[in-house]
Amino acid sequence: MDSLFSRAWVDSHSVVRRSSTRSTAQYFFTAHRLRDNRDTNASKHAFNARFFLVPAGSTADRLLIALCSLLIAHRRLRQSELARSRSLLAAWCDTVLEMALSPGTSPAANVRPLRIGVIGYGYWGPNLARNAAQHPETELLAIADPSPRRLSAARASFPGATATDDYRCVLEDPRIDAVLIATPPETHCALVIEALERGKHVLVEKPLATDAADAARMVDAAARARRVLAVDHTFLFTSAVRRMKQYFESGEMGEVYYYDSTRINLGIFQGNTNVIWDLAPHDISIMLHLLEGTPVQTVSAFGARHVDLEHENIAYLTLQFESSLLAHFHVNWLAPTKIRRTIIGASRKMLVYDDIEPDEKLKVYDCGAQVVTDVEELYGRFVETRTGDVLAPKLDKVEALARELGHFVNVVRGVEAPISGGEFGLRVVKIIEAAQHSLRNGGIPVAVAP
Repeated sequence: MDSLFSRAWVDSHSVVRRSSTRSTAQYFFTAHRLRDNRDTNASKHAFNARFFLVPAGSTADRLLIALCSLLIAHRRLRQSELARSRSLLAAWCDTVLEMALSPGTSPAANVRPLRIGVIGYGYWGPNLARNAAQHPETELLAIADPSPRRLSAARASFPGATATDDYRCVLEDPRIDAVLIATPPETHCALVIEALERGKHVLVEKPLATDAADAARMVDAAARARRVLAVDHTFLFTSAVRRMKQYFESGEMGEVYYYDSTRINLGIFQGNTNVIWDLAPHDISIMLHLLEGTPVQTVSAFGARHVDLEHENIAYLTLQFESSLLAHFHVNWLAPTKIRRTIIGASRKMLVYDDIEPDEKLKVYDCGAQVVTDVEELYGRFVETRTGDVLAPKLDKVEALARELGHFVNVVRGVEAPISGGEFGLRVVKIIEAAQHSLRNGGIPVAVAP
């Protein structure tokens, strides 16, 4: 909230109290023009900052602020060239105008916890249920799973929640505001669309879908229902990735040269998919989050099947961009050791993110290289490397899933813009789908759909 654009918004809280309608409007449109000269974070600041301004002055003033908020939101969506994202404008309109007509209210003042139902209680469902039960702004009401054994475990862990083998009981419960879905990816499309059409907000486990067409249908369904669709890319909410994002947003990294990621371990072999669909969404989502606004051009993928002859257990993905930036991902179910490491090289700083490291998960290297021209030297022109300090920033210990759930609540209430919404999840699926096509065709570069 410390950008010039955000400060202009906050300052206008006092301006609107003492200015005429015309001058107030002029002030807001000046702030609007400032947005055009800011980076992509300005639009996020605009989204968040407007909530501090609406509870001000007379109803006319409040409606004026709401109108300007919506104009800026509309400008942001038009520039993004994502037609489906325009559906967010309708949701923003409802929230902002309701606030404008209700003096003294704000989304943060919502007194009732978000009532949650969990569908799927296998590997990830218990973590979702635990966080929904423990988070101060959510209330766990129901858990659905077809397995009697898993339902018995759910009843033992959460006796206050209804346990059912029919997910429709969760969707038909009028008390439930949102559902958290942790079922196999091939079931996501039908479940998510049905939940949205029944008026529920949805947080669904990654990947959003098993193909881009289904993912797009889900995004469209959320737009029609005017409900939040978010994808559970949990790593975006880890303390290390959040700190990395700060380095990128501040400009301290400089020009990014390469992104190199390794995610390998022994198992777990998934019976219905390959290692790319299972592991790569984690690292691709982190890359897209950090390199926001940098579209992937092509994907090349190679893989092999050594145990299960139907699904690849090892794969290498190479992503290319318009610039010389290069991204590489190694995923493997058949490695003797567990490695979760990402190395990012840039012109000013370099990062090493090791998720296995218990304490110093992130290290920041003040190093780089540059071309030096010296006529007195033998070769005249050479590359000079620079090695400086190594910093291991202190990271908080907040559980990523708890932070993500809190963010989801705020998105539903209209307080925050989604970090991993449906459009973001669709981008991840498009890249994975292109990689799958490349894998089936000898590793040829495949263009990623816009």
